[in-house]
Amino acid sequence: MRRYFLALVTSLTLASSFAQGEPTIVWAPQALKTSSGATVPSEMGWLEVPERHGQPDGGKIRLPVVRLRATGPNPGPPILWLAGGPGEAGTRRLASSYPLFEALRVYGDVIAFDQRGTGAAEPSLAVPGQFDLPADKSIESDEARLRLAEMGRKIHDTIRARGIDLDAYNTSESADDVEALRQALGADTIVLAAHSYGTHLALATIKRHGRHISRAILAGVSGLEDRWREPASSDRWLEGVATAMRNDPSAPDFVAQVKRVFAQLEKDPILVRQPQGDILIGKSEIQELVVLRSGDLSFIRTLPTLFGNLEKREKTEDIARLIQQAIRQRPIGTAMTYAMHVASGLSPERSRAIAAQADSAIFGNAINWGIGDPGFVEALNVADLSPSFRAGFPSRVPVLFVSASLDGRSSEADAHRVGRQFSRANYVTIEGASHDLLFRTLPPGLMDRVTAFLKDEGPSNMRIEVPVRF
Repeated sequence: MRRYFLALVTSLTLASSFAQGEPTIVWAPQALKTSSGATVPSEMGWLEVPERHGQPDGGKIRLPVVRLRATGPNPGPPILWLAGGPGEAGTRRLASSYPLFEALRVYGDVIAFDQRGTGAAEPSLAVPGQFDLPADKSIESDEARLRLAEMGRKIHDTIRARGIDLDAYNTSESADDVEALRQALGADTIVLAAHSYGTHLALATIKRHGRHISRAILAGVSGLEDRWREPASSDRWLEGVATAMRNDPSAPDFVAQVKRVFAQLEKDPILVRQPQGDILIGKSEIQELVVLRSGDLSFIRTLPTLFGNLEKREKTEDIARLIQQAIRQRPIGTAMTYAMHVASGLSPERSRAIAAQADSAIFGNAINWGIGDPGFVEALNVADLSPSFRAGFPSRVPVLFVSASLDGRSSEADAHRVGRQFSRANYVTIEGASHDLLFRTLPPGLMDRVTAFLKDEGPSNMRIEVPVRF
């Protein structure tokens, strides 16, 4: 995969241009190497967009674009993939999850691009280093919060020192990038296919440029006000996981076990002795670890083992290592991840709901920890996109919402709430899947529903059951 991106950066010397103000792409043949080792013919090029679309004569951003030509006999509008994160590179996902896109390209050209600030997009917003929170202190400690604020300042200062306008890396500007890409493709309309944060971007694009969107497939939806989540959503996810576990008669009352473990850790945290320094495992660390990985079905399946070991205080070195990798020593990555999130913001009503739920929720406010820390947000110093960005909007664009019953990052309830503003909303729920439902073996029957939706063959509502073992 690394070689693929080096080739992407070094082998493409063809820059896009603006002819009479219209964006264009010069395409070149390129072999796409998939994660299975197969080589697939594709085309690659660069799209140049303004750093600020309202200032077309200002700075420029270059976005790498990959196109897979349609394989069906009567292709429809191009299908544009919007990657999640925020921060994931769309072209990388095209290679790593090729079976999904192979299925989609029957109905139209499939286009993937690296959103501004991601992957090989230029300029790069990659910030070296990792968060390096103190290992022997709670992630809720004053020391950890000071470190988060320091990292917010580091991200801000690193990007500003490169002469990059961090405020330009928001979802509204990115939605205008999507529109510029549509124009460069020469398409009257496009189909949006999106996952996670990509659905947030898709909704902003429909709101701003809906007349050019023929339909949209949104998996793991994140509404325009959903970048900050309500703590109660994690508790509802836990109940869903516990319900799925009850299919095994030998399974314990999982919610009760989680509460017991949290009570034990709050009273008596585990300190794992290591030559390089002690590592604390407390209630906050496990809350954050579980919520952070609540979209990963492989991790969800290990939850009985994780909480069983915590209750018996066994294999704590393995758990400590996992916490260090996932939380305290997490790489910074691209500043786009943080800028996009903070810019989307939250309303006073959502802020009050979060505060009201945080104290009583089983997982506290872990769903908003770190990237939503007040000190981090203040130090990052990114402008809020305002209430008008987050406001709902009516739309007649047909949308297929795809949800998973074990998804801790979004939910079926989120999809139906967002879907109320679409007069032509369809819903598919996968029982036994999680947030990564599109990137594993595709659930049986899902592509049949997608096919019916793309062909406009009536409602695509359906529930699909996938067995899950813990």
